[in-house]
Amino acid sequence: MFKKLISSWKAEWFNRKESELVQEYSRRLESMMKQVRAEGEERLNAIRRQTLLEIETKENALKIIKSQNEDLSFQQKRLDDRKLELIQAQDELKIQIRLIEAKASPSSIFIEAFSQGINKAWDLLLPVMSENIDKLKIKMKEDAAIEAIQRLKYASNKK
Repeated sequence: MFKKLISSWKAEWFNRKESELVQEYSRRLESMMKQVRAEGEERLNAIRRQTLLEIETKENALKIIKSQNEDLSFQQKRLDDRKLELIQAQDELKIQIRLIEAKASPSSIFIEAFSQGINKAWDLLLPVMSENIDKLKIKMKEDAAIEAIQRLKYASNKK
């Protein structure tokens, strides 16, 4: 009987210990699972935050690059316009230099001086020539009138 009683207590004690151990194991397992889940969620959230930051950083970098690209395009256009202006100015300067060189050459100087001399002489002679031409016209009219009178006299004398 004592043996039976002791074996029933032993069985009861083992069953209680077994259920306590199972409960403790279940609690520890559940606690560990919660901890693992929490750590996993924390890591996942950290990865999400990091990904969002990277995306945001990349978007900001993309915006900055686009802005810089637009600035560079504008600067390139300004440089091209300035280059065209400088090319035109260079061409104009080349033409002016050629003209100055042409004017400075001995033949050009001689031609210019001769042309100015002729123009000055013409300007001085023009009034004298005009006056003489007027005198010549008057003389030609008088000569023509005298000749006409002589012809009329000759024709009247002949009759």
